[in-house]
Amino acid sequence: MKLPGKKVLSLILACTMAASLLAACGNGGGAKESNAGGGQSAGEDGKKYSVSAMNILFGAAPPTTNSTGIKAIEDRYGIEFKYIPVAAGDYTNKVGVTVASGDMPDLMLMEDPNANYFNWAGSGMFLPIEDYIKDYPNLSKIPQEIWDMLTYEGHIYGVPRLRGIPFHAMVIRQDWLDKLGLKMPANYDELYEVMKAFTLSDPDGNGKKDTYGFALDGTFSGFNGLFGSYRALRFGWFEDGQGGITHGYMMPNAKDAVAFLARGYKDGLFSPDYTIKKGTQADEDFLTGKAGIIGNWAYTAFSKARFDKAYSVNKDFRVASVPPLTGPDGYKGYGKYHGFYGFFVMPASLGKDEDKVKKLLSILDDQIGDEGAEFMKWGVENEHHKQENGQNVLTDKGLIEGTGKYVLTNHAAEGEWIYNPDDWDELKKMKDENFKVAMEGEPYSDQSIGLFSPTYSEKGKELDQFLTDQVNKIILGERPVDDYDKIIQEWKGRGGEQIIKEFNEAYQKRKQG
Repeated sequence: MKLPGKKVLSLILACTMAASLLAACGNGGGAKESNAGGGQSAGEDGKKYSVSAMNILFGAAPPTTNSTGIKAIEDRYGIEFKYIPVAAGDYTNKVGVTVASGDMPDLMLMEDPNANYFNWAGSGMFLPIEDYIKDYPNLSKIPQEIWDMLTYEGHIYGVPRLRGIPFHAMVIRQDWLDKLGLKMPANYDELYEVMKAFTLSDPDGNGKKDTYGFALDGTFSGFNGLFGSYRALRFGWFEDGQGGITHGYMMPNAKDAVAFLARGYKDGLFSPDYTIKKGTQADEDFLTGKAGIIGNWAYTAFSKARFDKAYSVNKDFRVASVPPLTGPDGYKGYGKYHGFYGFFVMPASLGKDEDKVKKLLSILDDQIGDEGAEFMKWGVENEHHKQENGQNVLTDKGLIEGTGKYVLTNHAAEGEWIYNPDDWDELKKMKDENFKVAMEGEPYSDQSIGLFSPTYSEKGKELDQFLTDQVNKIILGERPVDDYDKIIQEWKGRGGEQIIKEFNEAYQKRKQG
């Protein structure tokens, strides 16, 4: 997730890579039998509540009327369920329009704690839920640090959609390494030589100079993996060793990282037109054999759709996860995730109906637990899934309108919960390895999640774009590497200095509880 005010959806590169996972809100699970039983009754006052929920959609929309998945959910929870899926590209605008209308659904996903969220929460638009959490077995098990990130001015306004802690890790073409007789790189000098070999030594064997080392794009979405051990060139904020936090572009190794990129571009190790590429296009380059390395999300990058595409181009396509490299200062580690993607808020008006609030929280709590998550993943046996060789397999109906298409919250992504229903054994092994690799060394996390800077809210997007544009100029050779220090000073003068001050004040306040 980016800083407040930046859409998580630079991260959605990975979501697009794994639409089947995220369309179901990231559920995973084992192969236990599931059915519509074990559900809840109507509300504590005997009412059968009508529950509306607005959620972000990646991929094709499921049916919202005459759906057997919705019917199963209604039976489990004793509710009438109105599901409102909104395409990812339209979601931010739809949330704004919905809040402004004063007619919010009972549950509405906020993608991240951004400027709008802070303004709305501070204006009393959402219902505080901190007093209820202890009463729900699964909500109460959510790590306190996640609740801390969702706390604003002493209140918690949302229930998170849990994610795995492993985040980005580089992925490399293992078949190209093998063909060229190269070993897995262990530091950045070795990585550079591998990138050069992938560019110059015809790793795909077609006799043409049509490959390059790293799948770079103009928005730097791969930097989280590429420069993990530099802890630099990331739109996040990290501990500065002096009790505060600092911007990723101001970390000690940031200038060296820019020099690495400028040298690589001069040597032809990136696509010559990388600046006009989006993250999804860089991913396409990797999958179709144009680039040999990519900075990927951890487990969500390993989806059936992505690998089907890669195998359709080259049946010998094989990848491996790159363990964290040793950085120039000896550090080894990738950035960790903060443990959730999005959170569901309720309108403040629901405070007048506490029984309905409890019903909504009980639904979210159920989907976080093993039994509820299992039900939401597989739905009703012989309708949404069937047994084959002792394993659950989704039916055609399950793939189109199963309960997994309507998931709100979900089990934390760990163990068997990182798998998708359509994962095959090889894909599961790759996910396992990527999860393991992403957490090797000394993984670290973005400290800015849930912090609010008024200046960043006003100028953050503009200032982030300024850094991206100026670093691209250095990479392209239009500015010398030594200009990097001037760029940082200009960023500070445009408002960055005030953002540093505001984020650090918020950070200290959170540390003090």
